[in-house]
Amino acid sequence: MYPHPRPKVSVIIPTYSHAGLIAETIDSVLAQSLADFEIIVVDDGSSDGTANVLADYIERGLISYHRQENGGVASARNAGLALAQGDYIAFLDDDDTWPADKLEWQVRCLEESPAVLVAGNMCQHGSAVGKSGCRHGSYVELTLAELFRTCPFASPGQTLIRKTALELVGGFDPSIWGADDYDLWIRLAQLGEIRKYDRLALFYRVHAANASLDLLRMARNAQQVMVKNLLTVEPRECRKYTRIAYRSLFRAYGKKLIWKGAQLMKQGRGRDGLAMMRGSFAIFLPRIKHDPRLLISYLLAIIKIPYKMKSVR
Repeated sequence: MYPHPRPKVSVIIPTYSHAGLIAETIDSVLAQSLADFEIIVVDDGSSDGTANVLADYIERGLISYHRQENGGVASARNAGLALAQGDYIAFLDDDDTWPADKLEWQVRCLEESPAVLVAGNMCQHGSAVGKSGCRHGSYVELTLAELFRTCPFASPGQTLIRKTALELVGGFDPSIWGADDYDLWIRLAQLGEIRKYDRLALFYRVHAANASLDLLRMARNAQQVMVKNLLTVEPRECRKYTRIAYRSLFRAYGKKLIWKGAQLMKQGRGRDGLAMMRGSFAIFLPRIKHDPRLLISYLLAIIKIPYKMKSVR
């Protein structure tokens, strides 16, 4: 598996209690058309027999296995980064998989460009995927303004990153739950070029249990990412980026908090519902007086409560 003493790519897989899925994830890496890689699995305190599932991979020397006390996915990714020997870093969550050519085409793109990060598209795990039909070299550059407008990737598994760039920005911020990857993309964009190619890079597994109860927490942490990174923007650009960021945050979370809050209140869960609505108000009220467009969006979301509260997730 290692044609050279120093691998071209370090694949870092943080895992936490996904014993039933981790083998499929690792097998998708072992099936890559580019074989010059190492696999580092960081077990973030699993309690479901994950180590037993990995025992054969460890014994055969296919993976490097490291266990730590539970510290969260950002901490596990950073632990893997500290151990990595490759020139390029690829992160893969323990329930996702890659198409067989993912590493090959992304390594080629990094070697042929000055970009610090290249990425591709994702589709849901199990979806039928045809040939993309896109030309080699077809990509868009993600600017800082676009990154404040939206998080461009569903998962770090879509990306390949220069190790030197990750070391310069300090890896992931473990204090930002659920948005640590978004924070990283913004910091990397201030360092160099980020390219997204129109090619498949990830099969992403969607879980039915994801997120509705974590909506307020996600909103607060996404706001934390924006506040943190707006401090690093040039003062003359800060006002523009702040408006872009909070409008984006409202589209992603603010209106959903209003509608989900109303839904929970109707279901008799008044405390949870009020917490969500108050959370939305606390995040956006300070910005509304500086941005009439955001005020209009907020009022429209309130007006739409009767129509939206049944469908929001």
